[in-house]
Amino acid sequence: GHAGHRRLSACLEVLCTYPSLGVQIVACGILGGVSFAVPGCNDAILSHLGFSSRVTSWVNLAFMASGVLSGLLLGYKCNSPSHYGIILKVIFCLCMVALTALAAFVKLVRPTDDNLSHLLVIFVLTAIAGATSLGFIGIGIEAAALYPVGGTYVCFFIELFVQLVGGVLTQLSSNKDGYATIAVAAWLAGLLLLIGYRRA
Repeated sequence: GHAGHRRLSACLEVLCTYPSLGVQIVACGILGGVSFAVPGCNDAILSHLGFSSRVTSWVNLAFMASGVLSGLLLGYKCNSPSHYGIILKVIFCLCMVALTALAAFVKLVRPTDDNLSHLLVIFVLTAIAGATSLGFIGIGIEAAALYPVGGTYVCFFIELFVQLVGGVLTQLSSNKDGYATIAVAAWLAGLLLLIGYRRA
């Protein structure tokens, strides 16, 4: 009761003292929301190019598998807090580029007999988007938890934003232009991180 309330008050005090922590939490929450939205919208987006739900399920598998693998690799290889900032910035930028390219590609191509080459491009870009938007979350939480605030609260706030943004983005992006909406969210997350990231 009272102890939990005091800890939450202390957490909010830290957020006021270190605005960059709040910016990091929001940036990570938005990009995490992107990782929820992409698989939820793929069917609505890709059906406009003539792809079946079965194909979409394979695209979703590529997205999620690359995210899990990159998360494991980053967790294993990236153990130095001094590297968190540059790694997060590179990851966020790669995600911005992949989703922007995906949005442009889907907008420019038309359903043709050459759907196999279209699908290959979509697979590659989706895998990059998955590796970055899903794979970063562990380091994102660890970087934010370096501030003098409990890791539990950092995780709670980031996951809260992930759920909120993911839900809203899925609703807004379940149409043929969905990747463009998701790319805008990735750019917002990336710009927030690039401008607001400070090492604790």
